[in-house]
Formats: sequence, structure tokens, C-alpha cells
Amino acid sequence: MKNLSYRILLLSGLLFILSSFTVMFGLPSEKTEALGVDEVVMANEKVQDKTLQKTEPATSIPTEEEWSMREQGFYLYVDEKNPSKLMLKQNGHDRFVGPQEVFYQSISSTLSNVMITQDSTEPDLFYILFQEQKNKSNTQHLFVLDRTKGYFEMKNLPQADEADYQFIRSPKGDNVLLLVETPAHEAVVGYLDMAKKEVIPLTGNIAKHNFSSEDIVGMQNEWVVEWRNNQEILVYKKGLSSIDFTTKKIKKLPIKDIEHATKPVKKLKRIEGFPDLMLVETGYHVYDLSFQGNQGLYLLDVKTNQLHQVGKEPGEKYDRYMLGVLDQHLYYLDTVSTGEMVTTSIKSYNLEDKKEEQGYMIGTPVSDFALIRPSGVFSPQKNLLAFLALRTDYKEDEVTPYTLYIWDVKNHRVVAENPLDHLPEGMIWVDENTIQLIQSTIHLP
Repeated sequence: MKNLSYRILLLSGLLFILSSFTVMFGLPSEKTEALGVDEVVMANEKVQDKTLQKTEPATSIPTEEEWSMREQGFYLYVDEKNPSKLMLKQNGHDRFVGPQEVFYQSISSTLSNVMITQDSTEPDLFYILFQEQKNKSNTQHLFVLDRTKGYFEMKNLPQADEADYQFIRSPKGDNVLLLVETPAHEAVVGYLDMAKKEVIPLTGNIAKHNFSSEDIVGMQNEWVVEWRNNQEILVYKKGLSSIDFTTKKIKKLPIKDIEHATKPVKKLKRIEGFPDLMLVETGYHVYDLSFQGNQGLYLLDVKTNQLHQVGKEPGEKYDRYMLGVLDQHLYYLDTVSTGEMVTTSIKSYNLEDKKEEQGYMIGTPVSDFALIRPSGVFSPQKNLLAFLALRTDYKEDEVTPYTLYIWDVKNHRVVAENPLDHLPEGMIWVDENTIQLIQSTIHLP
């Protein structure tokens, strides 16, 4: 609440100084031990569907721009002597040794803003976006690179000087959606026709093109897209619509139980084991680093198009966060404002009966609390649930920016509450007693 500006600065600083080593936190002895670099590389390789950022230039070539996929064994970079060439080197960790080839070449233009996104389910598949600038005009290009088959360019890519691009796989994995949204919140939803090598538009339009890279920084998306099933797509833009993937027909969903104007949708998500239900997360599109009082959870019944609120209204301002689904129970976090303090509880919701179950308070009231998403990871045997939160205690000098919580699902209690001095990029359970963060591993007692 009152610490939002401070926390945004704090988060920016901590993200900048994230360490590249792994640390072992022992509980309760608190012994630490550094792990080797190879183990860190293996941990990072498990994180899929991540857009690679531009790396620092090699010291021997200070002017060169390079986009590296070292873990995947190839490099893509703009030729320093000829910026109209995008170069590719495959099958090796040293870009300066071995054959290279021209990935793309234009005439009298400059190539820049290369982004590489690895497919969420196909580890050999990559989507490569870059910009071609000639005079005062910009053209966006999209290539699909398959390490086993080669690469090709997708035609008919929706154009905008700067935009956010998202790739969303269908449930069976046979189709990929593309969502392109501009800072003006114009957007196009299409799919990648790999046979025709073309982007096929489904809905939306982009008319404005003149955006700079500064416009995209901090942009909050207003379009939300998810597969309803393998043949239908849900689209939210101030209202829910469905698209029949086979006929390309669009229809509005007659849902009346949600205030779209005040609670925009932030995420649509399928629930494994419940094909007729989708989770709808609502709330304002702001940096969620503090208590907001507007984050909600709903269940959409895709057969009846009815929307059910997850949990009861607490009677005060609250934020409600999804943690995970186990069997027929949806676990979520409730943070409720009681004036100057915020209380936090873990609750569950029965997906079969659509009823709230008993909740349990965690810790004591604090001055501020927000879940770090995506969060909520079950242990291999599903006995424990781990999640990360931003928490501010009573006094400014007692701020613990990040806290890892471990919740005992069966005994309904917190078994670990570990402060962290940096924000991990992900969590992976090694076994029932060990959880590995991207930068650190925590052993439970």
C-alpha cells in the first residue's frame, strides 16, 4: 500500500543484481554451501518458454550486438561490419569458432531488436522476431527455427513498430496462437499455419504503427487469450468471446456475473482434470508488488457459460491469488485489509461442489503482502506446497522483501518461512524434502 514506490525501486534493484550461483540454505541450522556452475546451468535449462534478452557485447568486439542461445548450442547476431546481415552459428558453444551462415540479409537497412522465444512444449522449436529499419519505415519479421529441420519466415505477420508478442500452444500441442498487442492496446489474434508458413488472423486489427521501444516498457496487456479446448479459443478484451477454430466464427459469451469494467481479466487458464472449467483471474493491470484490493478468482463453466466466484466475500478489501489444484481442491491465498494491517490465509475450494472449505491464517498481520506470480508448486508426493511472497513487516527496518513459504497440505500449517535476499526466477522440487530455486536450494528440517 503505502510502500509501493519503495518496493518497485527495491524490486528493480534486486532483479538487476541477481546472482549467478546457487546457495544451500539449511533449516534450521542455516548452513550455506556454494554449488558448481554446471549445476546452475542445468537448473536454468529446465525453465522453458522464456524470451532471451540481449547479452553484453563480447569485450573483443565492443560494438557487436549478440543474442545467444548457448545452452541450446546456437548463436544469432547482427554482423558488426554489415548491420543488414543477421548471422547464425549452430552446433557449438564458441561463436568465434566454426562455420557461420547468413540467417537473413536485406539491402541498405539495419536489423535490430532480435527476440528469441523457445516453444513451451517443443524444445527444438524457436520463434525469432526482429526488426528491419530502412529510412523511416520499420518491418517486423518472424522466423520459425527447428534445430532438426531448419528455419523459415512466416508471411503475413501483423505489423507494428513496437508490440508485445505471445505464443500460446493448443492443449494437444498441434496449433500455436500468436497474440500481437501494441501499447495502444490494438491487437491481432492469429495462428501459425506451419504448412503454409503464414500467420492466419482470427480477430482484431492494428491500425497505429508509430511506437517506440519506450512505449512498450512497462506496458500492461489488456488482451488475454487462451484455448478453451483444442477447437475453441477464449478471448478477453473488456468482455469474453469465443472463437471456433475450425470455422473462425466469433461469438460473445453472455456472462453477467462479473463487472468487466472494474475487474478486467488478467488470465484465463484451463484446470487439469476438469475440462469443463476454466480459471479466470481478475484485477487491475498494475505491477502487483503490493496489496491492491482488487484481485479476484472466478470459475468459468464452459458448458453453461456461468461464472462462479471462488470463495466468499470477506467483507473487507481483499486480494485473492491462485496457488494450485490438487485432486478436486483449488488452493488459494486470501489477503484481507483490516485498516493499517493485512492478514493472510490459505484456503481451499471444492471444484466438484463449488464450495469454500476451511481456511487457515499464516503468520501474524503485516503492513503489506502480495503473492509473487506465477507461484505455487507442489512437492513430488503432493504433501507440501511452496510459494513466494513480498512481505513488509511492522517496521521499515524489518522489511523482508521476499519470503519463501512451505505449506503442509495435510496438517494445515506452515513448516518453513524463509526470507530471501533476492527474487528467484523459479522453483523446482528435487525431492520431498528439498526445493531448488534458480539461485538457491532450501533443505527442510
